[in-house]
Amino acid sequence: MNWDAISAIGELVGALAVVVSVLYLAFQVRGPVREAQLAAIHEVSEGFREGIAATFMDPHLSDLFARGKDDVDVLDQPERIQFIAFIQRNYRVWEDAFYQNRAGRLDEPHWRSMERQYSALLSWPGVRRVWSMRREYFTPDFMHYVDALEPYPHSL
Repeated sequence: MNWDAISAIGELVGALAVVVSVLYLAFQVRGPVREAQLAAIHEVSEGFREGIAATFMDPHLSDLFARGKDDVDVLDQPERIQFIAFIQRNYRVWEDAFYQNRAGRLDEPHWRSMERQYSALLSWPGVRRVWSMRREYFTPDFMHYVDALEPYPHSL
């Protein structure tokens, strides 16, 4: 065997080692990315669940939503403050989900599901009114996104 053949074999072995290293690195990087996605899904879902549970499991707050969803002006001032705070909290969770999705941490099926839920809330006149009152407190990208979104028909 001459030196040219030994050199060619060495280059081939080196190239294979590089390919194996790159594949190994790809698998190692992929795990934490998926974990970050799952954590984002959990975090955003938990925020939504907490907001829903806090309102609809409490008879007073459930009644407040039932009256305010169609017209915020039928509520007295303390009730209006509670209603606005509840709706604004949900918009904050939605904004977080919006940016998690943009960053690739919230996958499309989960994002679209949440988008339908939140846009269904927007179909209520009282909830839309809160958006018009509080939209300036959110980031410009999220404001444009919500303003352009068609409300999804609610089922209540």
